[in-house]
Amino acid sequence: MQRRISTSSTSPREPIRRPLVWVLIGLTILAGVPWYLPSGLIEPVVAHLPGWFWLSIIAAVALSAVTCWACLTQWELEPHDGEDLS
Repeated sequence: MQRRISTSSTSPREPIRRPLVWVLIGLTILAGVPWYLPSGLIEPVVAHLPGWFWLSIIAAVALSAVTCWACLTQWELEPHDGEDLS
């Protein structure tokens, strides 16, 4: 008779299963789409580009940072119990 092993203790840690990662990704995407600004808003202009452009760029960099953080800290990359990844 085989004994069942809990998958939670043997499965690798993945960021897709962490709600915090999804919340941070959702917030940065919502911040990057300027739906909350008035229609036709051009001011302020910084470096000859409207402010919403810079807001979108900052949100894209933040999304990249969240993704890097999730990959570096929330993902388990080392093999379990003598597994070989090659």
